Amino acid sequence: MAKSDDVSKKYHAFLGKANAYIEQDKIDGICPTAEQARVNLDKIGTFYQPKMHVSRVIDAEISLPNRNISLRIYDPQPEQITSVIIYMHGGGHMCGSVDLYDTITRRLAVCTAQLVVSIDYRLAPEYPYPWAG
Repeated sequence: MAKSDDVSKKYHAFLGKANAYIEQDKIDGICPTAEQARVNLDKIGTFYQPKMHVSRVIDAEISLPNRNISLRIYDPQPEQITSVIIYMHGGGHMCGSVDLYDTITRRLAVCTAQLVVSIDYRLAPEYPYPWAG
């Protein structure tokens, strides 16, 4: 667990409540599910800064024989040839999405002036390792 001084002060109240809920769930014998983790991670997204403007944002898919992989391309300088940053969202391979991390990937593209490709992937436990890709 992170020490309190390792975390931005604006998150202390939220994390205090989250930890209290986790402890109460343990007392009540509630076992967390992947769906609950996904809902709770989505709630954290409300703390993100406003979205930065990116000149071009494209939703696309890579077609494979048995599935499609969604991705989002952030191009802050469409008139320039730049390096490419591949971004795989967080969430412990169990939660998270391109949409949830949209604010972060926009900021990454703008602040680095590089094209960013954010790749969505299938989540565990529905798709356990190595089948998430």
